[in-house]
Amino acid sequence: MNNNLSLAQMDKSLWSETAIASPVGEPLDGKLKADVLVVGGGFTGLSSAFHLAQKGASVILLESKILGFGGSGRNAGLVNAGVWQNPEHVRKMLGSEAGDRFNLALRDSPKLVFDLTRRFDMRCKAVQCGTVNIAHNASSMNYLEERCRQMQEIGAAVEMIDGPRAQVISGSPVYTHGGILDPTSGTIQPLSYVRCLA
Repeated sequence: MNNNLSLAQMDKSLWSETAIASPVGEPLDGKLKADVLVVGGGFTGLSSAFHLAQKGASVILLESKILGFGGSGRNAGLVNAGVWQNPEHVRKMLGSEAGDRFNLALRDSPKLVFDLTRRFDMRCKAVQCGTVNIAHNASSMNYLEERCRQMQEIGAAVEMIDGPRAQVISGSPVYTHGGILDPTSGTIQPLSYVRCLA
């Protein structure tokens, strides 16, 4: 992610053109005291600050540019459950205990996001419509079937779809092989979500 963009360049994105207004923060001046200092106004920093404040902690959040300036405010807007690596690979890389915690947190992340958007009536165009990972050729199905199996083993509500269903969902006759459907996932306007969290 190119964080060398100017603030003016950031304002020329689709997300900034369609986002809700940004809350106005105050520049750091003098000394402040809080239970927790969070550095960074992206998804991770804002969600951490938000959840800590919900539990009664006093929180200060510092951002050097503007809220959502990095990847959080300039991504595709997908709310997916997982990373590109399969759960077994994650466990191998992080170890069993940390890998299991990481995989379960990722599995549950769409629920967390969409529950927050509903609970706090966040105006970020949240749509829990599901997402699909479609095979572009027959050999890709082996990977997707294995991924689906591993995701189901950790309790993810994913399912395999066949070629005809992939064609209907995608609206394209090109995708004839199938894929994985995750009905818990969806989309948001990411910069608006950042600003709603703030």
